[in-house]
Amino acid sequence: MGNSTLVEIESAVDVATTPIEAINAALLMTFGKDYILEHSIIGKRANKTTATVKSAYDQVVFAKLVKIWQTRFQGLTKSAITPKWHAVQST
Repeated sequence: MGNSTLVEIESAVDVATTPIEAINAALLMTFGKDYILEHSIIGKRANKTTATVKSAYDQVVFAKLVKIWQTRFQGLTKSAITPKWHAVQST
């Protein structure tokens, strides 16, 4: 998983006080900013005005991150994670 170990990512998520903080930390530790900007969660175009379809994130890694976030923030759903993930991509 990228440049950081799973233990390092879990530790960063454990000290996060909000889901967006945890998602931001884990994404940057796992993928790096350039990779985040060049990929999408499922590999689809956000809208018809987007010129190209971005490659999808590795779904195995995505599933591991979701599990880490949901363990830290009980009740956090995938549908709640997606807009937070997009927020990280747009910053």
